[in-house]
Amino acid sequence: MRITQIVIGAASLLYVLGPDPEPAFYLMALSGDHQTGTPGQLLPEPIVARLTDEVGNGVMNQSLVFDAYRGSGSLIDSSGTETGRIVLRTDARGDATVGVRLGPESITSRLVVRVSSNDAVTPATFSFRGELETIR
Repeated sequence: MRITQIVIGAASLLYVLGPDPEPAFYLMALSGDHQTGTPGQLLPEPIVARLTDEVGNGVMNQSLVFDAYRGSGSLIDSSGTETGRIVLRTDARGDATVGVRLGPESITSRLVVRVSSNDAVTPATFSFRGELETIR
């Protein structure tokens, strides 16, 4: 419970009881954004999203949803399962990590990560591109 003190005049105070505010979380694209790889292959680096609180501490054990939205390709979890959507829990640093296998086309793809239990947190977005090598 939160008590808010509001000063109305020099001698009068008003106290308002209300629920505790929701904790503020921030989701960021920590690493793996803007990579380029060979179509059909794994990106060179994993995609890492980090969830922090209002002072920058990692938030552990929160579910993050990774969705491949634009382009083709698949997400890969730590067990090697490949799919278009993965839900992972954050670790002690607030991090969740997935691998990405690019689709067969040369195309820019987009991956969106969101907190599954809190729609108020702005999603993190990653982009990556598959490019065919040119033989000279």
